Formats: sequence, C-alpha cells, structure tokens
Amino acid sequence: MLLGQFALALLWTGLLLVGLARQVQPFFWVLLVLFIPIWVHTNDSLEKRFQPHIQEPFRRVLAYRVSRVLCGLCMLAILLVWALFQPVPEVSGVPLETAILTFTQEDSARSRSLQAGIDTLAVMDAVRYWVGENLAGTLPGPALRGLVWSIILVQEWILLWPVLLLLQAVHLLVRGQWIQQIKGSRS
Repeated sequence: MLLGQFALALLWTGLLLVGLARQVQPFFWVLLVLFIPIWVHTNDSLEKRFQPHIQEPFRRVLAYRVSRVLCGLCMLAILLVWALFQPVPEVSGVPLETAILTFTQEDSARSRSLQAGIDTLAVMDAVRYWVGENLAGTLPGPALRGLVWSIILVQEWILLWPVLLLLQAVHLLVRGQWIQQIKGSRS
C-alpha cells in the first residue's frame, strides 16, 4: 500500500513540476494563497462537526477528504468562471497536426524529461482547443456546448489535486501530527 501511495505521489509531483514549468497563470497562485486559510478553517470546522459522530483516526481522515473535495470544487468553479473571460487560441479550420505543432513550440525546457512532460501537456491543450473549436459547434443544444467548453477551458484543473494534497501535508506538519500518524501506522 505504501508503494502505491509513493508511486501516486511521484506522479502528482511530476504533474505539479510540469505545471510549474509551463508557467501557470498568476491568478491560479493568487487563488491558491487565498484558499489556504479557507481550507484550514473548513478542515478544522469539519473535524469539530464530526467529533460527536466519528472516532478519532477516522474523523481526521474524513475531514481532510471532505475539505479537499469542497475546496477543490470551489477552486474549480472559480477557475471556470475566470477561464470563460480569457482569450482562446484560434485553431478553427486548422488541421490537428498544425495545431499540435504550434502548441508544442511555445514552451521549452532544458531537461529532456521535463520537455517531454511539457510537450505532452501542450498536445493535450492543442487537442482540447481543436476539439472545442472544430467539433463543439456541431453539438446540439447550447447546454451541451457550454458543458464541453467548460471542460475545455479549465486548464489548471490538473494542478488542483496535487496542490490540495500538498496543502494537507503542510497542514499536518504544522499541526505536528504527521510524525504521530507515521508512528501510529507502524504499530
């Protein structure tokens, strides 16, 4: 189980590193800094609310998971509203290969592995925008088109989960309970 968690942590760390190298919008970091006290308050409030109903080790885990989901959904909604007012790259009428080449030439890195990650995310961006501009217009109904564009426009969504996990780890460290949880899991 520990190896699985370690592998998952490595994957999320890699995504976070690639996201940082791609120069994420400053609004994302401002939103993150503003959500730190909200996350801490939400987590503490949930722990107090769960206290009469759930035993100690499970209460903390449940409070962390629920606050991750609640704060993640709030951050995602704010990012979506913000993304709706940002300019979108024009790739309508362009072949997919051309769009991919254009997107992969925007960012560069010195490390080959980091460049591979940046190129992978650039290809994902190119495909998202290309599908949005070339195929979403043919979908029936404005609600379905709006849903497709909402999914396409939230580009920092991939960073939300590892950032929230990092926030949880820092919160545990600050509270001094990280060491206690490690000792408790060994017993």
